[in-house]
Amino acid sequence: MSTDTLWDHLARETDPSTSKAAAESIVDALPQMKARVLTALREGPATAGEIGDRIGMPCHCVSSRLNQLRSAGLAGDTDCTRPGATGRPQRVWVAL
Repeated sequence: MSTDTLWDHLARETDPSTSKAAAESIVDALPQMKARVLTALREGPATAGEIGDRIGMPCHCVSSRLNQLRSAGLAGDTDCTRPGATGRPQRVWVAL
């Protein structure tokens, strides 16, 4: 995937310039972020919040990486949920 295509995926055309700059700044870090999430997930089934707690990454960042890992066939969500920090149900994910 080219950097332009990846950058376009991280920030919408209608986003403000600050969002686009933030998206552009993390492009190089994405492979490492996905690797950290996958490594944590290989420790056992977990929610995005649980993975975030393990590796010190915000839940919303983990969720984005989990969706990318699912698209790559490296992770999948189960039919199970567990309550997150707010009490709302979160999907339980597994490494494939």
